This record gives sequence, structure tokens and C-alpha cells, in this order.
Amino acid sequence: MKKQLGTLIISTALALSFTACSDKTPEPSTQDQEQADFRCRIDSQLAPEWACGNATTEGSITAVGSAPLSKLG
Repeated sequence: MKKQLGTLIISTALALSFTACSDKTPEPSTQDQEQADFRCRIDSQLAPEWACGNATTEGSITAVGSAPLSKLG
């Protein structure tokens, strides 16, 4: 009886110690935030701002398009 009670207490304490630390969510480090790159990218390559539609050219009409490469280039 004492052996079962001791095992129960130890297993309960062990279970509580594992679950007590699990509710903390990891906070993003400031180094990750500083390295964030929000530049214009198309197909993982840097592109000019006008290609992403972010350019503000007042009084002008612009259009952006793309097509897959063919044998003709």
C-alpha cells in the first residue's frame, strides 16, 4: 500500500512538473523582427516597387503583367 501511494505521489509530481512549464508561449526575439524583409519580391527575387503595385505615381497610368517563359524567351 505504501509503495503504491509513493509511486502515485511521485508520478503525480512528475506529471505536474512537466505540465506546469508547457503553457508558456515562446516570444519572438527582437533579432527576428529586425531581420524581417518586406521588400518587393516576385518568385523569391527582388523586384522594383512598381512591379508589386506599391509605387505611387500620381497622374500616370500603369499596368503590371507577367507570363511564363516560353521557348522564344
